[in-house]
Amino acid sequence: MEDLLSAENANRLKEETDAYYYNIYLGIMEFIDLNRETYHLEHETQIPFIWTIYRKRPQVRYTLASTIIREILWDVYPVGSYLPSLPKMAERYHVSLITVRRTLDVLNSLGVTRTYMGVGTKVCLESVDIDIMGRPEIRENLRLHGEAMQILALTVRNVTHYTLESVKRERSKELLQTIRMLHDKNNSILCIDVLLNFISSECPSASLREIYGKLRELVAWGYIFSAVLMAAGQMEANSDDLICRMEDALQTDNSEVFAGLWQLFVEERLNSFYKKFPLWNAQGDRFSP
Repeated sequence: MEDLLSAENANRLKEETDAYYYNIYLGIMEFIDLNRETYHLEHETQIPFIWTIYRKRPQVRYTLASTIIREILWDVYPVGSYLPSLPKMAERYHVSLITVRRTLDVLNSLGVTRTYMGVGTKVCLESVDIDIMGRPEIRENLRLHGEAMQILALTVRNVTHYTLESVKRERSKELLQTIRMLHDKNNSILCIDVLLNFISSECPSASLREIYGKLRELVAWGYIFSAVLMAAGQMEANSDDLICRMEDALQTDNSEVFAGLWQLFVEERLNSFYKKFPLWNAQGDRFSP
């Protein structure tokens, strides 16, 4: 086994695999070029890439819950205030009343909100009971959050550097101003949200904009992670020093350092997540506390 798994054999297999897929890629590109000429497709609009996140349960309520959690953390709906009425929320988010009710059920179960009959739904952001991890839909969203963080850990450095090198100076200044707003938040979800929002709107690649927009939705479910830490009397690490270093990197136009700081931040967040919430049992999809 040691011989089979040697670095030399691994490198050889990688080269063979790369060559195999590269030849397939060349064949596909040749096919496309021939048919573009045959059917005069030069001016056809490119088919957009859309990432649909698969969930075992209806998706819209969880997508909307993620959006509302982000808005609450950004004080669009401050703690202690009440959410708009069901009809107004349905109109604002372009969903049905049933979807709004189901979304509020999710938020209430997480301690994000509390609904009072005849009064409305109040924003609470209470600590989360660890027992909630036994609910299949919560496990599913936490799993998706963990996978989103893994994708970020693998890609965030290059994507951030690529995006920042491509935008105008004015957009970099706007990003700097937004990052400065994070000093009094001390919330890692909001830190990541700032970057994902920037990339999903400014990256030159349409595919990356789509992917990072969906990652933004999944990362918001990290609220559960933060809330469980709060319930256990643990606080998130202070991020002021990191924010200051990011500010310095942006002010000096050092996109490489800026991107590296984000990779470090995401990796630390991912490690903390899996220390607290180990991976699920692949066969039974059972959470191991």
